[in-house]
Formats: sequence, structure tokens, C-alpha cells
Amino acid sequence: MIPILTLAEMKEIERRTTKDSGLTEYDMILSAGEAVFETIKNVLEQNEAEQDFEQGRMDEDVDEAPVEPKSPVDRSEENLAFVCGPGHNGADGLAAALLATQAGYSVVVYQFISDRGFSSETEKLHQQLA
Repeated sequence: MIPILTLAEMKEIERRTTKDSGLTEYDMILSAGEAVFETIKNVLEQNEAEQDFEQGRMDEDVDEAPVEPKSPVDRSEENLAFVCGPGHNGADGLAAALLATQAGYSVVVYQFISDRGFSSETEKLHQQLA
């Protein structure tokens, strides 16, 4: 595997970003987690729509049917698993898992550990997921 960035280079980018933008590392992790969760949610919704179409559950006269507000969908029967490493990418996964939990999905997280322990951002996400 050829790394795109070394760990030191990535840490320097994160340091500069927090210094120049005013964002905290936690803000960046939450933003990345949101992007991951939105991608997962979009894929699940697309699969659901395709299944509905294949099973003939689409309205034939969509133009004539009155538009009714959709009721919240119960996602608790949908199980999502997140496998997260000990670093910031793992924290991104934890943030995505937190958003999935808040959206009503049933979530399980598998977290790898390292001898260095977890960052304060990761610990904060652990507390929020507990």
C-alpha cells in the first residue's frame, strides 16, 4: 500500500486547519462523520426505493395522487455495524454511528484499540454513544 499522506503530514494538515479556520478537531470529526452517515443513509434509501419499485409498490398515477406528508420511518429494525480504528478515522466512524443512532437505526460499534489509548475526541464520542 502506498500512503497518500504520512501520519505526520496528516497531523500537520489537521493542525493548520484548526489554526487557520477556527474549527476544532472535534468539529472536523463531526463533519466527516456526517458525510459518512449521509452516504450510508442515501445508499439505504436508494436500495429501499429500488426494492419498492421491483415489488410494484410505486404509485401508478403519481401526478394525480394527493401529496401526503410522510410519517417518520421506524429504522430500529435496520441494523448498522461500524468498525472503527483507534485514530481520527475511527472517530469519524464513531461520529457516523452516533448520527445513525440519533436517526433511529440500531447500531453496533466494533472499536479497535491501541497502546496509545484514545484521543479526547474519541473518548467524548464514546460517552455520547453510551
